[in-house]
Amino acid sequence: MMTHAALRVCIILMLAAVFTLGLASQAWTEESVARMDKDTLKSRLGDPGLMILDVRTNSDWNGSEFKLPGAVRLSPDDVEDAVGKLDPTKEYVLYCA
Repeated sequence: MMTHAALRVCIILMLAAVFTLGLASQAWTEESVARMDKDTLKSRLGDPGLMILDVRTNSDWNGSEFKLPGAVRLSPDDVEDAVGKLDPTKEYVLYCA
């Protein structure tokens, strides 16, 4: 079984995607999605211009005792619909682990 610290490191290392939204109607592709390393993310925790979206599957999220502080839960099935509703002035980090 992983230790608490090791699990946190794994969560950060397993960031699935990071992207900055321009206009809500602008389409994005995998190639246009920026990535953020764990050190940059760690330094930006608490930044009001950054929102972390926890997009783990429902069973993974429900079964986990570890959740990043300030992260907003979003089902992976709802990501596509949510993109048009997100504030385009913020940066969003999506992670699943």
